[in-house]
Amino acid sequence: MKWAGKQVLPAYTVHYSGRRGRSARWPLHAPEQASWVRVQLDAGLSFEEIREALANGEFKPSATEAPSEGGSDSGESDDADESDGSDSPVSVSRG
Repeated sequence: MKWAGKQVLPAYTVHYSGRRGRSARWPLHAPEQASWVRVQLDAGLSFEEIREALANGEFKPSATEAPSEGGSDSGESDDADESDGSDSPVSVSRG
């Protein structure tokens, strides 16, 4: 979550689930972007340089849509409420 604060990862949302505690939801491409950021850091780039590269579109996620939860390969969503085209979140539980 430190990298999100440095604006090199996409923003996450926090969800509170009662007894299950708190969880962070990340866009699906976040793990791939984190790997890309690690490669850039290992190559000697600063966080500022990485932010500039992101702003210039140098990181391009390979997959931006999740398969539908119904198991269908049609690519269509079973949920009529999903219409914004944004990445579906990935949930990470934090106790």
